[in-house]
Amino acid sequence: MAIHEALDAVPHRRKRAPTTKAENSKGNPIFQDVTATSGLPSVASRNGDVNINDYNNDGWPDIAAGVAVSRTRPALFRSLGLTNGVPHFAVPAGVGELKDAADAQGQSHHGLPVAAADYNKDGRLDIFFDYFFNNVDGQLLLRNETESGHWLSLGRALGGGIGAKVSVYRAGGLGDPNALIGQREIAATDGYTAGVPDDAHFGLGANTAVDVRVTLPPEARGLATNGVIELRNVPVDQYLRLPSGCGGS
Repeated sequence: MAIHEALDAVPHRRKRAPTTKAENSKGNPIFQDVTATSGLPSVASRNGDVNINDYNNDGWPDIAAGVAVSRTRPALFRSLGLTNGVPHFAVPAGVGELKDAADAQGQSHHGLPVAAADYNKDGRLDIFFDYFFNNVDGQLLLRNETESGHWLSLGRALGGGIGAKVSVYRAGGLGDPNALIGQREIAATDGYTAGVPDDAHFGLGANTAVDVRVTLPPEARGLATNGVIELRNVPVDQYLRLPSGCGGS
């Protein structure tokens, strides 16, 4: 099964108008509600999970939601980038209808969890999708067949990787905030109840080489000078295991 379209939804309670919220940080800790501006609709089903990953590797984070658009399709909201600092998303057909179920046959499909991982190691994140409350629909493993940009996935070969902070920059821009492509923390979970590989996956769009900075967690800082690994001009489209074969800064 293929992942084709877009991504985002936030949980709400049944029997009342569904709501979706997207907020921008405006300092510490003030937020601005940009839901309407971002294009996110009210969601027509209960949702138990949301995660943010780049499913088409274009360099912009998309949103996968536990709410199902149909029996075989969780809601994926594809990022359209930023406009005046506000993220915008494409909305898949079937999302945003104010009815009890998102499925045309009138069934409610409450997804939990949405577990993202590259199960076939082709550089595109796939989705394992389970259902909430009952097991009538079973579990679905959705293979990502979306046209893809370049990518890089980083993990730890020697342990101690959980909690490491990975920052990826355009080649030649290591440490420059204006050259930052993305930043992730290596974790064993994503969203609600979903266990995932302890990798940091980055969609890189058209970039063919990048600079990488990995700040190790306290218990692993002895594996690199000052607890930081810095790599320059790293080729893309690969699984990189650190610190094997890599020197510290």
